[in-house]
Amino acid sequence: MRAAWNAVVIACCMGALASAPLEAKADEAAAASAGPLAAYASGRFLEAAAAASRSPVAQDRALAARALLAACVLTGPDRRGGRVAGAEAQARAARASDPQSVQARLQLAMAVGLKGRSASLGEALRHGYASEARRLIDDAVARAPNEPWAWALL
Repeated sequence: MRAAWNAVVIACCMGALASAPLEAKADEAAAASAGPLAAYASGRFLEAAAAASRSPVAQDRALAARALLAACVLTGPDRRGGRVAGAEAQARAARASDPQSVQARLQLAMAVGLKGRSASLGEALRHGYASEARRLIDDAVARAPNEPWAWALL
């Protein structure tokens, strides 16, 4: 089951770039993201996260979360450090900046899911990780029914 979840997270982190761009609000926002996006596309996830996290734009913050999640999955649970928490914080900031952002919801769902996987069953149930992630995914599907990564996370 963990291998399947890792495959889904990696696919979402890596493949979302090919399926659809993050919700660009303006040409200047897309231009500002070119540096972090190029770093992400070339596998320099921590560099991409650092660059994207300096932006107040929701799509950049979602990219920062995605990059941190990719780094988490590729380095394994013993080397994640604060990356899951950082991804969660970036996704929450993206969602606060743009409450309509589907990508912010998807990245937050993945961060919460990874956090839940490293928690004990009791802790995961107490904090409601699974129900929070499911609500985020359901909301993403409702907002963007053609978003394949929302369906992939179900």
